[in-house]
Amino acid sequence: MPIRQQLLVFTSSVVILAMLIVAAVSSVVFRNLLTHSAMSYLETASYSAEELLQSRREQVAAVVARDAEKEDLYLLLETGEETALTARLLEYQQLWPFIDFGVFLDADGTPLACLPEQRRDCGAVFSPYLPMLEEEDAALSGMALLPIDSLFQDGSAAAAQWQIPLEDGEGAYEQALANLVAVPVRGAEGQLCGYLLLGTGLPVYAFLTTSLPLLLLMEVWLLCHMFSDFRDVSTLSALV
Repeated sequence: MPIRQQLLVFTSSVVILAMLIVAAVSSVVFRNLLTHSAMSYLETASYSAEELLQSRREQVAAVVARDAEKEDLYLLLETGEETALTARLLEYQQLWPFIDFGVFLDADGTPLACLPEQRRDCGAVFSPYLPMLEEEDAALSGMALLPIDSLFQDGSAAAAQWQIPLEDGEGAYEQALANLVAVPVRGAEGQLCGYLLLGTGLPVYAFLTTSLPLLLLMEVWLLCHMFSDFRDVSTLSALV
């Protein structure tokens, strides 16, 4: 082979090898940039979601904490006026349309009234939080995983809205992530009359698809707590 052709082949090989090296390095750098960008977005989005959820908890807690001190409310709990208590829950839901569930419990944790489509015996869902409410004697708020089938009536629209289909398409995840606010209600003499609990369910895809940060937070939270005790109350905290 003439020396000119050998030089041409050698030069072409060097150029092609250099291009391959540049392409490989560029691919790695680009992938790293995308990963860093995605992680930065997730971090920012999770902060935004947490701020939004905390803001909602503070809005609700500020109002229900004041209501819990009013005579008309603890008298309703003492007499067990279900119609009036249900009407109060509906007023809360009208004031905050993001409220998905609400319940009044008596001092023993027995449900006195709840929002439509909730199970009338849903008190057991919230029993782990009641000792904290008695001890703190203040509005508590935080994230919680709640059992859907124990909270909502079977076949109800609310239950379907909360359900997360399993990846294999068979069945649905039995727990739902909720933004929860709870407050004890005491009488004129400081005696415990009952409890008020309000909350928002996060796995509502019609809402979350327009609020990606909340969807990301829900997925991250579920992953972090997938194998933890679903009734752990450590995520609830007193509001100052």
